[in-house]
Amino acid sequence: MIPGKSIIGAKKLIIYAITTIIVNLNFLINTLITGSKDFNKDASIMLIPAPEKDYSAEELQRIQKWVYNDGNYGRQLMVFVSPTADCPNLYEFLKVEYQITVTDELIVETDYNRIQNYNSL
Repeated sequence: MIPGKSIIGAKKLIIYAITTIIVNLNFLINTLITGSKDFNKDASIMLIPAPEKDYSAEELQRIQKWVYNDGNYGRQLMVFVSPTADCPNLYEFLKVEYQITVTDELIVETDYNRIQNYNSL
């Protein structure tokens, strides 16, 4: 876990929140850099949390191969994008493989009464 004092910026906050949820659901988490080693063949979920730099064609092929799982599938890919990042290779990969288009648009709740725990702050 990331100690509270080290949470700086949206990316680390996203990683901390998602990791906390995943650990609370009794999942094991392995952290790796896409270029550093082979992906865990026993893992069922790959999380890409708000990448700040784009992925190479080779890295995206490795991700695709991992998800494909020799035709057995059964693996999930979760991608959280940052509105300030520019990752054209990753975005094209998501569009071609999953028909997901990444834009710079945001969805924001404007009624503060509908935001959970807003009134308790």
